[in-house]
Amino acid sequence: MRFPGLLILMIVSATVAAQTLKLDRREHHFGEISELAPVTTRFQATNTGAVELVIEKVQPSCGCTAGELERDRLQPGESTWINISFDPKGKRGAVRKLVHVLSNDTRSPRLPFFIAADVVPVLNCTPERIEFTFSNGAFDRREKTFVIQNNGTETAKLTGGGSTKPMVILNGPEAQELAPGDTLEFTVSLAENYVPDKALSFATVVVATASGESKLNAQVNVRIIVAEE
Repeated sequence: MRFPGLLILMIVSATVAAQTLKLDRREHHFGEISELAPVTTRFQATNTGAVELVIEKVQPSCGCTAGELERDRLQPGESTWINISFDPKGKRGAVRKLVHVLSNDTRSPRLPFFIAADVVPVLNCTPERIEFTFSNGAFDRREKTFVIQNNGTETAKLTGGGSTKPMVILNGPEAQELAPGDTLEFTVSLAENYVPDKALSFATVVVATASGESKLNAQVNVRIIVAEE
């Protein structure tokens, strides 16, 4: 004899009785923050089920984000806090990071949530990308410039710089310090005998600085484009 109705009832009852992890929100936006200003927030986690919830760990997707759990076992109706910290150093612009909460919640064993921010870099480059175009056997220009502005509150001392590719050359100013609010101009040039051998090439020029106890890099991406003739 079969009891399909009883089987369905048992499944529904087990689902209702299961441990269930619920967060007070699934995303937090820190707004506009400085590259040198680590931030923190916390999410409330609640067991809305009928049996004990066991939270195994909080698992960020990036080393810039850390998660700390105040309690790992919650009885029905109990809550705890998940403390999240984010270090924006080296980031710029819109940033969004994924975090998972691993638990014995059978329906969502890896519950995702997000943190986000608009990161303002201490050293701002204008432009952030430089392009050289090769057409009819010659470059449009073999030298271009960019400017670095110090958006921080401390003087940045230039400690080095260079390019990731030998055909791209970085030349800096004589000044070795960049005061808050000031700018310095840098030159990016192409090696004298360089002729591109493919349609598109990439390089990055990097200016290394030290500001207080922080070491910061400013970088500009370089693209070399061979135009169709």
